[in-house]
Amino acid sequence: MCLALGAFGEQDVASVRAALGKQGLKAKESVSETGGRPTGKHWVYLPPAADRAAANTRSLELKGKGFDNYVVANEPNKNALSLGLFSQESAARAFVAKLSAAGITGADIESRGKGIKQTRFLLDGLEPAEAGAVRKIAGQWPKASLQTRRCQ
Repeated sequence: MCLALGAFGEQDVASVRAALGKQGLKAKESVSETGGRPTGKHWVYLPPAADRAAANTRSLELKGKGFDNYVVANEPNKNALSLGLFSQESAARAFVAKLSAAGITGADIESRGKGIKQTRFLLDGLEPAEAGAVRKIAGQWPKASLQTRRCQ
């Protein structure tokens, strides 16, 4: 008998792997990434300045005009000015318009987030007792599916 168990998010993969290992079961892991949409956050920022001193000068200028911000310390956006993270793209665009009205140009919006990795565990050549152990393991994750599949 062959089964497919999953799909599991990254936070559960190690636990499922350990539960299968505890029963002496070996599984192939099939990882896929759901692409498409970002996580729904929109970052408003000013692109990186030439160096930290220039970024600090620009930061003070924005604070003087009433705009909170912070200088990004790490790559890939080192010395950029982070101005806010918005859940609605329309709110991010409105904020950029507000910046422009205050004479602050060059602000950009970047959609944040990435696809979500999902892992399925593929188990081949199971004896009835082993299949029962997999069913018990599957019961620990109520949202996970357990499907019979064609053996490879």
